[in-house]
Order: sequence, then structure tokens, then C-alpha cells
Amino acid sequence: MEAAMRSGFFLVAGISLLPALAQADCGCTGMTVNWRNAGGTYQICSNNGAYNFPECTRSPAQGTTCGGKTTYAWTCPIGPNSLVTETKKDSQSNDYEGPWQRTGFAIVATLAQNSMAEQCVTGQVLQERIISNGSKQPNPNINSTSVSDEYRFADLDVFVENDPDETFPDIDAQRGGDQLYGGDNYQLVNSATSLISTFGTTTMWWDNTDQTKTGSTKAEAQNERASWAYRFIAFVDGSDDTKPSCSCAFDINVDWTNTGAAAPRATVFTARPNANQGTVNCTFNAQ
Repeated sequence: MEAAMRSGFFLVAGISLLPALAQADCGCTGMTVNWRNAGGTYQICSNNGAYNFPECTRSPAQGTTCGGKTTYAWTCPIGPNSLVTETKKDSQSNDYEGPWQRTGFAIVATLAQNSMAEQCVTGQVLQERIISNGSKQPNPNINSTSVSDEYRFADLDVFVENDPDETFPDIDAQRGGDQLYGGDNYQLVNSATSLISTFGTTTMWWDNTDQTKTGSTKAEAQNERASWAYRFIAFVDGSDDTKPSCSCAFDINVDWTNTGAAAPRATVFTARPNANQGTVNCTFNAQ
């Protein structure tokens, strides 16, 4: 997402001097994926105070690590979280939903000095697979991001489908010989409805995927043998080829094939640290 800028000029006695403001650019020198296997929290600094993120708690930034940077500090879960073992009937579909959980992570990118964040290309792409009782299920719809069509993350060539009427591609899906991904939001322009912000030389965001068992009866929902596989690439790309970029490729897999209302589930984070997997200038803070 590149914003057009104009250089300003001072005039002295009708003579144009050198530009007072040079064309701003942006680069990313490092990105971290924050995750906790046993669940934990991470503080996201943001000016977003109007949107509801029920899994998080919001407080004034003053007195927190966000003080002086943003208006609010959001404390949000990372790793498996929000487990609910209750099963409820959906009033619209008449299907039963639950138990369910969510799975969160926080992305923190460090920009090069003197960068203008809006000149970087920020976002996230995703492949997904949902299995219910041994059968593959339809994926949810794409949530458009800042890049589309042929694109490269580190040494990985991909095709990004960005049409919100399309669903997320399956794990290892391809188009034209490239890995096929779907846009997954986290553009700075969507900061009103996503927990994403930028301040100084930092850009950060938080995501929390949802896993819900379903069925036509309460017992069927509780006993569904379900699994979810997510393959993410989070990225902050430099404003041109001469500026550094960051991208982190990683998988989250949730295996909930045990039955019963309080059935245990296995949630596993797997880093994909190689350049040919789409990773560059990335640290995985997964514990």
C-alpha cells in the first residue's frame, strides 16, 4: 500500500531551493512472531478504542509499555485461549455450536530509521484446511490484504488471491506453479476494525483464529472429530527493492478429534524458518 507524496519547496526572492521534504520511504529490519504454547498474553499498543475485541482487555496507555506511543494498551491472548466447553443452539441455523477455542499470536515489526510506515506494504496471507469427521470442509472467505496476484516473500514465489468472494486456498494449493494463498487482512488502512497500529519505528498487530465444533444435535457437536490447519505468512515489505523487507512463515494446527464436551485438544505452532518457505528477517518467539 503506497501513499503518494509530494516534495515541498521553499521560495526565497522567487528562487526555488532544494526540497524541504524528500520522498519518504520505508524498510523493515526485523519481525517477531509471539506465541505461547500454554497460553499467555501480549500487550498491543493501539489508538483503536471504538472497536470491540472481547478476548482482550483495554486500558489507558499511560503507565504501561505503550505510554507515550498510543492512546490505549490492549492486553490480548496468544496461544490457545478462550476455551468454552458449553454447547449452544444457534438461533439462525438451528445447528449446535461448541465446544470452541481461539488461537492467537502477535506480530511485531521493527522499521528502519526514518521510515514512514504507510510507505511499507503490510499484511498477511493464509492457506487453510478444515477436516470434520474425516471429510474436508469449505474454508471461510478471503479477507483482502495489501498485495495480490504474483508476489514474492523472501525466496518463495506465490500467487495471492485477494477476491473476498473466494475462499481461502487449501494447504499446498498452487496456481501457475506457485503456492496459492488468500489475502488475510492486516493492512494499516484497516486499523479501525483490526488490532493493528504503527508508532515510531514499530508496527504491530494481533490475530486470533477461531475453532468451533458444530453438529445438528448437541451430542453430534460435542463428538465431532475436527481439525484445523493454518499456514500463515505475515509481512512488512519495503517501499521498493532497495529497502529491506520482513516476512514470517508459520503453521498453526489444532487437532480436536477427541470426543465429549470437555475433550482435550492439541494446538501446535510450527515455524517455517527458511527463505524458500517465505521467511526473512524473522524471529520466532514461540514458547
